[in-house]
Amino acid sequence: MNIQVIYHSQGGNTKKVAETIAQELKVTALPIEQAQDICREPVDLLLIGDGMYFGGMSGGMKRFIDALEPQKIKKAAVFSTSGGSWPMGPAGLKKRLTARTISVLEQSFKCHGSAFGVAFPSHPNETDLNNARKFARSVAESIKEG
Repeated sequence: MNIQVIYHSQGGNTKKVAETIAQELKVTALPIEQAQDICREPVDLLLIGDGMYFGGMSGGMKRFIDALEPQKIKKAAVFSTSGGSWPMGPAGLKKRLTARTISVLEQSFKCHGSAFGVAFPSHPNETDLNNARKFARSVAESIKEG
């Protein structure tokens, strides 16, 4: 099974979550800057994560999603971190993927991340990372069943 974990992380929070998810699935998490060619081959499960910056995803993540070849992605799942409120959170990632006709699993993951050293300075914490591991197992199981 080809599973890919791709992320964008400005402050390191989403990277920490992405690496935890990847470790649970025994794959390597890659930042979007290193992942342009990763989805040229068929992918069974693509996990995409981004920090939510002022309520939305990064421009780099938008460009990455827009460059995906939908016919090569069997299923996708999304995760995000945020140092503030997250009106979009994973929903924004899911919306952009589905607009590209990529099938996105219902389950998603989000947690707080430290922002500017003030908001949620201890996040993602071990509870958050344990929940990320559970999310990873859940999405991997769901595609095995389907």
